[in-house]
Formats: sequence, C-alpha cells, structure tokens
Amino acid sequence: MNRTIIFAFGAAVAGVTAILLWSSLHPTKSTPGEVPTAPIASATVVAPTNLLPPKSTHPKVKTRASEFNADEQKSFAANFEKRYKPAISNWCKAFGGHVPLKPADVNTNRFVERVGVDS
Repeated sequence: MNRTIIFAFGAAVAGVTAILLWSSLHPTKSTPGEVPTAPIASATVVAPTNLLPPKSTHPKVKTRASEFNADEQKSFAANFEKRYKPAISNWCKAFGGHVPLKPADVNTNRFVERVGVDS
C-alpha cells in the first residue's frame, strides 16, 4: 500500500476516535420534552431551615453611639470626661496649630461610634 493511503487511514481512525471520546465526555443538552436515556445520579443535600446562624464568639469592635444602652451612655460620658478629653487637649497642645480641630469642639454630642472593646 501507498504511504499516503496508510497515513490518511490512520488520521481518519484517530479523528473518529477523538470525536467519539469527546462526545462521550461532553453529552449534548436535551431538548425540551426529550427524555434522557440514562438518569444522571446526583447527591442533593437539603439543609435544615430551622437552624440559626452561629453566634460570633468575637466581641464587637465598632459600636455606634445610637446602639448604646443607658448604662453604656453613662459609662462613656464618664470615661470621656476622665480619659478622652484630657488626652485630646494634650494632643492638641503637643501638635500646636497642626491639628485640624480645637479641644473645645470635641464633645459627647458629636460622638458617632466607638472603636475598641474596652474603651
């Protein structure tokens, strides 16, 4: 036989084999109303809907002022006058005119949120 015929025959066999393998790995999508020939096995897990999400064991780091209860508001006001106000005054004195605020402008009415767990 001629080498060209043998090469063409081998290429045809390889092509048909490749097409058959590809079609077996990638099945065609069925059209509406067509019943698939073999059922597709799938594992469906149904999650229970009555479970609550797990509570976080981490403490909340940011707390908005509107979320404070009465005790937290009193505690924050006392801490503000005792700890924060003197620290802000000292910071403003140390940096002279390079601070964009005045110590008198900082008060509990302008407080938006607290960052930290024990502050």
